[in-house]
Amino acid sequence: MALLNRINDKLSLMGESMARSGALENPAGVNFERDYRRAVTSCVFCKHGKECKDFQAATQDAASGGHDVPSYCPNIATFERMKQG
Repeated sequence: MALLNRINDKLSLMGESMARSGALENPAGVNFERDYRRAVTSCVFCKHGKECKDFQAATQDAASGGHDVPSYCPNIATFERMKQG
């Protein structure tokens, strides 16, 4: 069960990062599904889960209008591509 909880926690972080980056604004993009699968895999196996959680907590106010994703996020380029559609 601990493994599933860790995966769930990571996917929650990814969802927040996607929202902050604007990646969810164009979910009908041609490669959205492929990019989403890649992002899930990258996030689940990312070694920066605690840092990401701390970053999101510290920048929570920026989420309302910002596109804050930590610089170490392996999905920055993927989120940008998803945003473009």
